[in-house]
Amino acid sequence: MENLKKLFVARLKEARSAANVSTGSIAESLGIRPRSVYNWESTGRSHLPSHENLIKLSNLLGCSIDYLLGQTDNPERNL
Repeated sequence: MENLKKLFVARLKEARSAANVSTGSIAESLGIRPRSVYNWESTGRSHLPSHENLIKLSNLLGCSIDYLLGQTDNPERNL
């Protein structure tokens, strides 16, 4: 589980950077506190988002949930 969290942190940061989206923008779009996004991106405090928020993150960042969770190395979404 710890490796999943570390991979998620890395993938979230990478996808957020590629999409040029700030943590504040993510928080606002998802209707959550910025601290929650910070916690997702902190390896020491890494918490995985809920299923609902994973879907919203995927849509906002334009990448697949599988990519964020390390199930594939391809960030493209298959719609």
